Amino acid sequence: MTDYKQNQDPNSSSDDVEVEDQHSMPSYPDENPPRPKNKSLWMVIIVPMFVLVIGMIVAAKFMPQAEVKTKKAVASMNERYPGYTGDISPSGTVITTFLPQGNIQFAYDLQGLEPNCVDCGIHIHEGTTCDDAEEVGGHYYSVGEDPWTSMGGAVYNSDANGEAAGSFTLKSGYDTCKENLGHAVVAHSQNGTRLSCGILTAES
Repeated sequence: MTDYKQNQDPNSSSDDVEVEDQHSMPSYPDENPPRPKNKSLWMVIIVPMFVLVIGMIVAAKFMPQAEVKTKKAVASMNERYPGYTGDISPSGTVITTFLPQGNIQFAYDLQGLEPNCVDCGIHIHEGTTCDDAEEVGGHYYSVGEDPWTSMGGAVYNSDANGEAAGSFTLKSGYDTCKENLGHAVVAHSQNGTRLSCGILTAES
């Protein structure tokens, strides 16, 4: 039997032998390698987003519903203007539509007008009654120049039977339905006489 110590290099130490033995051992892959850090990154992104979405859902549930705004108003033009005693008896309907751009689309369908009336006026007035001529007031606008004129296009043209149907669009400065509800609409004759009056009400 060969003595191990006899084969050992006399110049080498025992520590060298141990190191050599360690290097000679086969290496095996780590059974539990470190996990990637991507999971932590996803948690940082996903969790706050999830909390934000839940918060928005809860807020929307308890948020008061926005009031539905009426965009149209109607006036029945069957009432004579207070104090008018002439032979003309207009009737019909005016429908005003309030557009997103701040314009008013003014549509009319009238009968019993003065025949062949050219560029006769029809306007929204300041007053909120058709019972008292002094309370009807003048044209209703807040822009610099009065849009309720023939130059502004606020007119109707009747045929030989005294009928007129059409529309025009203008900007008065009072561009919402709420600002116009309750105001008087007045139809004029060729010479400017106020013939009929109606009050704007919300379209049903």
